[in-house]
Amino acid sequence: MTLYVVSCTKRKIWDDNPATPKNVRAANAYRGTRFLKWLESPKSPWIILSAKYGLIDPRHWITNYNVTFGSGGEISDRELNLQGRDWFFAQTPDDICAVNCDPIYVEKIKRAFPNMVIKEVQL
Repeated sequence: MTLYVVSCTKRKIWDDNPATPKNVRAANAYRGTRFLKWLESPKSPWIILSAKYGLIDPRHWITNYNVTFGSGGEISDRELNLQGRDWFFAQTPDDICAVNCDPIYVEKIKRAFPNMVIKEVQL
């Protein structure tokens, strides 16, 4: 089984529609081009790497934020590693694919899953 990891995006639903409720499921919140491309044909299981929240299920409720890796306020590598272990044991993936991720996100995925080879996929 392959676990797909898609990165969060700066553009979120609140940028397009400020009247959006405060809490939205993550899969509906991110509006970046690469994220929307993923949503055209998602594969299961998949999770999102958020600089603020870490590894989250697409159904996870989030609020609007503007945090990037290196900006301050982002999730720590230690916490990412703990989350990665939780996801690994819950899903037991054979492979992990970083989908449409910038290099910093690929590095963070590698830190979350240090014993796995991370495949990079661009759609």
